[in-house]
Amino acid sequence: MATKNKEDRLTNSKLNVSSNVIIYILQSILSLIVRTVFIRKLGAELLGLDSLMINILSMLSIAEVGFSTAISYGLYKPLANKNVKKINAYMSLYKRIYRTIGTIIIITGLFLSIFLQKIIGSYSYQYLYIIYFMYLFNTASLYFISYKDVLLMADQKNYKVFKYNVTFNSLIYILQFIFILFTENYIIYLLIMILCKLANRILINCFITRYYPDINFNSKEKLSKEEMLSIKENVFGLFCFKIGDYVINCSDNIIISSLINIVTVGIYTNYLSIVSILKTIIKNIFNGVTASFGNLSVNNNKQAEKEVFEIMVFIGFIVSGFVTICLLNLINPFINLWIGSKYVTSMISMILICVNFYLMCNQIPLDTIKEAKGFYKKDRYIPIIQAIINIVISIVLGMKIGLNGVLLGTTISYLITIFWIKPLLLNKYIFETSSISYFLNQLKYIITLIVIYVISHNMLQWMKIPSNIGGLILSAIIVSIIFLLVVTIVFIHDKGYQFAISLIKNNNKGRN
Repeated sequence: MATKNKEDRLTNSKLNVSSNVIIYILQSILSLIVRTVFIRKLGAELLGLDSLMINILSMLSIAEVGFSTAISYGLYKPLANKNVKKINAYMSLYKRIYRTIGTIIIITGLFLSIFLQKIIGSYSYQYLYIIYFMYLFNTASLYFISYKDVLLMADQKNYKVFKYNVTFNSLIYILQFIFILFTENYIIYLLIMILCKLANRILINCFITRYYPDINFNSKEKLSKEEMLSIKENVFGLFCFKIGDYVINCSDNIIISSLINIVTVGIYTNYLSIVSILKTIIKNIFNGVTASFGNLSVNNNKQAEKEVFEIMVFIGFIVSGFVTICLLNLINPFINLWIGSKYVTSMISMILICVNFYLMCNQIPLDTIKEAKGFYKKDRYIPIIQAIINIVISIVLGMKIGLNGVLLGTTISYLITIFWIKPLLLNKYIFETSSISYFLNQLKYIITLIVIYVISHNMLQWMKIPSNIGGLILSAIIVSIIFLLVVTIVFIHDKGYQFAISLIKNNNKGRN
């Protein structure tokens, strides 16, 4: 029975990872095409406004404070035991919570609109408030329709709605491309996104209802006091994490808009869009195995958990390290080819963007473990501390040295808080082991990446590769080869490396 459960977890993880990655790769390609047309037809200022609106409305989603993650964690055991009454209790509670949150977002959003022009600064746009309220509707509607999604996530069945997500995500970008190209109308661009997302949410909601016919989403079942207390503790920890996550990922654009100008926001978000796409793909690779680790945790096998964690950290280094090295060498040439040299930022800004990307991605395996284990209490104040440090340093340095100061504020806040505190607590309280080996490995990873970047950067400079599509592809191949060679030399005896090789071999055998 245990073997079968393990096979089911592995199968579901592969399906979730595959579907998530396919969706986001497709979405990323289409989004870059649409973004290209957007920049050329609507301009950098409107692009900056669009990015700023997304950041402002993301702030309102803090009201969700991680209930989905806490409920998902609570659902692992009843789903494994097929305890329908307990599932009903969780889903009924979640429905009430989400509808309350949706109402709070609407009220807060209406209040925030009073200060909208001050946030944006000197830039003005005729349909500013129409755009804002369209984004507000899109954000709030999620909480009245999509509460059932958490059941699919906890049950590792996200791949079941793959066809809906692919269809509607593709439709959004195709229609946006057509209408921007021929009408150059930003309002229609937003209306397409809102209507398609709304239709997708409604269809997925109906599918989940049919897929789980035994689940009563309007049940009167109640959770025990202990279960409610556990949810409250986890949600409080997640609330702190959410605030920290928002400040790190979304506040930079608001600070840049206020201190510099909205055009700089537009230039920066071109880099951020590429980085966010890559980060989301990496995150979804790990999201696909979150529920598997959660189910493994039910067995309370510390040794097995620790081994899985170490492998996940190594794979996280390989994936995020490779992408970081590619970004360092290729993102400026890519931006130049994509939309022109006037949208290329300085070398220092580019390096800081890539460093911040690596620091964020470095945390994804740790966050996966935290989510699966429901571990949110011990480090709940750290994201708040990080957020305060980030805002203060970003504003002070931003006023003195501009964009680089804002980016450097993010780097510093990560290094003096999350980077070392989170793994320290995870090793101590979840795996009950020392974190020395983790930090030694991180030092080894960082030194390895620095060596790879120095070699690859100098190699590309020496070869004087032309600045065209062919040159970009050749550069990518050279960087990939150097990365693979150095990683193999340094980590060939590492169990994480050996696991990755065995996984590739097994997949090849499966195809044959």
